[in-house]
Amino acid sequence: MKILKFIMTLILTLMVSLFIGCNKECEDCPGQPPSADVTKPVISVAEPVNDQSITTGDSIHLRASVTDDRELGQFKVDIHSAEDGHAHGKSNGAAPFFEFSKIVTLTGVTSNQDFYIPIPRESAAGKYHLILTALDKAGNEAEFKEVDLYLTNPEDTAAPTITIVYPNFTATELEANFAAGQDTIQLVLQGTLTDTKGGTTPGDLYGYEITFTEEGTHAHKVSGEEHHEPVYSISNFNLDGSIHNLQVMLILRKADLKNETEYKLAVVAVDRKNNRNKREVKYHVHM
Repeated sequence: MKILKFIMTLILTLMVSLFIGCNKECEDCPGQPPSADVTKPVISVAEPVNDQSITTGDSIHLRASVTDDRELGQFKVDIHSAEDGHAHGKSNGAAPFFEFSKIVTLTGVTSNQDFYIPIPRESAAGKYHLILTALDKAGNEAEFKEVDLYLTNPEDTAAPTITIVYPNFTATELEANFAAGQDTIQLVLQGTLTDTKGGTTPGDLYGYEITFTEEGTHAHKVSGEEHHEPVYSISNFNLDGSIHNLQVMLILRKADLKNETEYKLAVVAVDRKNNRNKREVKYHVHM
């Protein structure tokens, strides 16, 4: 009797194990509904390589592959400027930023993407992001791939020159000292912006931006980083000619700052092909 009971228990255990196994691996169990697809597709990039420099008027050669364990669904390519996030370069006669977007419908478990993306010759120079994303048929999204590209415009390859007369941008650190009862400090900036197209040929200035930002934060949103705006920002993107004299005053308000904190005063100059230069100096604030 005990032997029969043991055999019955063993048979029942085996039947339960088989039932559970069939539901976990439905592909091996006819008549069972398919199990959920939770595996992400995978993207591999062969070209372009990170930090690759490309001349406007040429093309970006994209070679990438996408794989999935069951069924692919979609592949997307997006290219956009990685500069300061402003729409500078889209008006007032400046070179337009290059933008590209393409969505490809996929089938099967492997897809090789190989095509050229032409870049208009008039496109703005500078840093760009190439972002690749993919979905499988179940909607699982692949880990995106990001490639940094640098476009150069053959009509003008030289960035503007920034000469600061005051304050001393060669110093390791400057100080902003609030006296007792003082609520504001006037920070004066003087200098010259000069642009050439290389050598001595006069260039075309587009504008400048001056920011006062807490050290360690970012003036503009970057993927994966917290968003911080400058404490102060002054800009002018309506310049003409190849030389501009800077005479700017920032009013530092005690209420907007933190005591014993490092800040950074930065000047960015941009020409009409989006070639840009940056000068900066640290400020230590005392209240």
